[in-house]
Amino acid sequence: MRYAKLVSERLWKPLGAEAPGYITVDRIGGARAAGGKCFLARDLARVGMMMANGGQRNGKQVVPSSWLEDIVKNGDPQAWKDGDFYNEMGQRDIHYRSKWYVNQEAEPLIFGVGIHGQFLFVDPAKKLSISWFASQDSPLDGPLFEKTLSIIEKIRGLVS
Repeated sequence: MRYAKLVSERLWKPLGAEAPGYITVDRIGGARAAGGKCFLARDLARVGMMMANGGQRNGKQVVPSSWLEDIVKNGDPQAWKDGDFYNEMGQRDIHYRSKWYVNQEAEPLIFGVGIHGQFLFVDPAKKLSISWFASQDSPLDGPLFEKTLSIIEKIRGLVS
């Protein structure tokens, strides 16, 4: 099955997405599975809510809960500290697993990072999903990341 059809059938339709997404392709027309997805903010937030709900939407399992548990509980914190983004992301206790970053706190914050200020933040404990769309000059900007994360933490603090 083609990647776009797989994403549509297994993720987009079960999530009840409002609009089709776009998947960028490489120079020979192959779909980019590791990035380059373009979605409405509300549809991206639906992905986060599904994750916050243990992989379910409306009582239907969309992705295995074991995959989400693996993201939160596994990953190598030392590899993170030795990696390229440790300093750029404020030297936080984070690990990276399956294309997701996990800020390891009492209530972990899971987030995906796009380029130029695009993020999806998921707080499973608070059942919170925030899709963040911005336009930054550089692909990853440490000071702007700090400001973004500060706002996200304020929002998390307001949600009970």
